[in-house]
Amino acid sequence: MLTYLKTGKFIFYLIIATLINGCQYNGLDLANLPYYPDIEQGRIIDIKKTKLLREGLTSDQVQILLGKPIIIKEDTWEYINYYKKSNEEPKITKLTLLFVDNKLKIWYKKP
Repeated sequence: MLTYLKTGKFIFYLIIATLINGCQYNGLDLANLPYYPDIEQGRIIDIKKTKLLREGLTSDQVQILLGKPIIIKEDTWEYINYYKKSNEEPKITKLTLLFVDNKLKIWYKKP
């Protein structure tokens, strides 16, 4: 009877040790703590669509092509995109359009 108790006790401790060891997680990456989600704000500036810009397009045609601008100042439109990936520097892209007499004259993009 005594050997059954010793064997039962041994099996009980073996099961507990297995459960405790199975619950351990050694793959914890402390470099990514705390977690910061990716942040994207503003208009997405599509390079394919910016290649379609031509001098002389009206503001309505540009708005159909690129969407509504973020900032409108008199004859200047600005499309701004802010993208920050976790643990990286933010990337700000700015597309500026200049209109003269409601026709597109100059546009430039800053990465």
